[in-house]
Amino acid sequence: MRGSLNTTGSCDEAVDALLNKAREVTDQAQRAALYREAIDKFAGQRRNVIYLYHQNYIVAYPRSLKGYKAVPDGLIRIKGTSWQ
Repeated sequence: MRGSLNTTGSCDEAVDALLNKAREVTDQAQRAALYREAIDKFAGQRRNVIYLYHQNYIVAYPRSLKGYKAVPDGLIRIKGTSWQ
């Protein structure tokens, strides 16, 4: 519930468990079924945001920047980096 992207303040442990399990499953049919179950649990019950698209971010940086790791959310985190 405290996540920076949780704009609606949603908190449901059952839905979180389904989403976490879906992230681990490699079979597309199983994954789709888990996501469908998660959607069915909260659709229409609350005012939630469902992201339908995730943009790929391309980041360029010089070779002298050491320790940088790109993360899927696109936010640039410089903790643990250094110039060499």
